[in-house]
Amino acid sequence: MARKAKKSPAEWKQQIMQAAQSQFFANGFEQTSISDIMERAGGAKGTFYLYFDSKDQLLEALIDEWAQSYTEQMTAALSIKGISFTVRLQTIMAVIEQMAKRTMGLEAFFKQSNALMLDKLTKRMTDIFVPQLTDILEAGVNQGIINIDDPAFYARFIIYGSLGALNAGDGLPHEKIPKNLAALPSAILNLLGLEQCGKYI
Repeated sequence: MARKAKKSPAEWKQQIMQAAQSQFFANGFEQTSISDIMERAGGAKGTFYLYFDSKDQLLEALIDEWAQSYTEQMTAALSIKGISFTVRLQTIMAVIEQMAKRTMGLEAFFKQSNALMLDKLTKRMTDIFVPQLTDILEAGVNQGIINIDDPAFYARFIIYGSLGALNAGDGLPHEKIPKNLAALPSAILNLLGLEQCGKYI
């Protein structure tokens, strides 16, 4: 009988991260223990410490992975030469929507037990999105498409507001999350004065 191939360190690390993500989403970050993670990953508890010093460090690695994925998507879309203000704005809004949908069906993700994870993810996503959105809004101002005084302020307001409207923990009934998600584009366009002016196509 052939021996089962040993996993490489990279494979073990990825398997632990995938197991942790599943456990965090299902049960909440605070309620998940390292033993829970390793039981799902199919390894001994000691194996965890070969790759991570703590559950918090693992969470940081997960958020880095998510952030890198969204950054790559957005950078690839926005780097296309000659795309209009409208397409650039649609691109960043689509990435925000995709990020929200990724966790929309996972009720435990939005509970208070995941407050730390949500706060860290919100901060990381804000660091990524705000500079990109600021550049887009500044271009819209320069082209006379939108009329706002401080694009950086509006960018922060849009990103924090969008994520906050979805990640309200136990204060937001889970069934309202899809409705809030669907309302985001219209709310953002209203804030920028685009929907009323018919400038957003």
